[in-house]
Amino acid sequence: MIEKNDLPKRLSTYVDSLQKQGKLVFHLDEMASLLGITLSAARLSAYRLSKKKRIFRVYRNFYVIVPLEYQDIGCPPPDWFINPLMHHLKTDYYVGLLSAAALHGAAHQQPMIFQVITSKYSRFISTPSMNIQLCQSHYIYKAGIEQKKTAAGCMNLSTPELTAFDLVRYVRASGHYNHVATVFTELAERIHGKKLARLAKGLSQMHGEWIYWQRLGYILDSVGFQKIADPLATVIHKYQPAFTYFVSGKTENVLEKSSRWRLYINDSLEADI
Repeated sequence: MIEKNDLPKRLSTYVDSLQKQGKLVFHLDEMASLLGITLSAARLSAYRLSKKKRIFRVYRNFYVIVPLEYQDIGCPPPDWFINPLMHHLKTDYYVGLLSAAALHGAAHQQPMIFQVITSKYSRFISTPSMNIQLCQSHYIYKAGIEQKKTAAGCMNLSTPELTAFDLVRYVRASGHYNHVATVFTELAERIHGKKLARLAKGLSQMHGEWIYWQRLGYILDSVGFQKIADPLATVIHKYQPAFTYFVSGKTENVLEKSSRWRLYINDSLEADI
């Protein structure tokens, strides 16, 4: 039987052995079972090791091991552990929005939070390195997801095309249409026009939401990427979605009517470049 005073030492040894195997996360209940101790004793031991900044509790019984180079901060970056964390939460996911845009080279303004689209959860998870924002979606479109290598494995990442769509779909999380336009000035160089059109066709046939593609196309035009937007405009012309407003909730002061995007332009758009 393990003596109470030996628990912190045993947990530290357990953590060291995981790290030597290249593993940076563990579940407290699994650890307690392996060490043959109660969950309460494991929590107390984990708390003591957390105070030394050797481990960090990300969510309930999910812990991340803190490598030496991150002990001053208190936690490694979210991309090191986001994949096992989402598996722990049993949710489909991908890193998206401003975080994905930055990873695709649109780093005009580095995001202050790590943004993830999930199929189940909508919440913030606070970590010392960077807070994680989970944005829930009623669908995860796998055709718009790619694998991205990280320092500790891999993670799901939205393609440039899906990233652009989500920036418009979750405009509040993206900062405002002017900020989206600013991001597009860099992200558009990574967007393939025909892939964007295929994604629009596939997503909209399954889930509707043409309005976001209409707005996306208009923003691409506005920041000078009409050629990239042309295949998307062809899809819009084919399916003829209803005319709608560029900015929801503002039906007055229509500045112009865009036949190409079937939009009433009711607000100005200015990219910060």
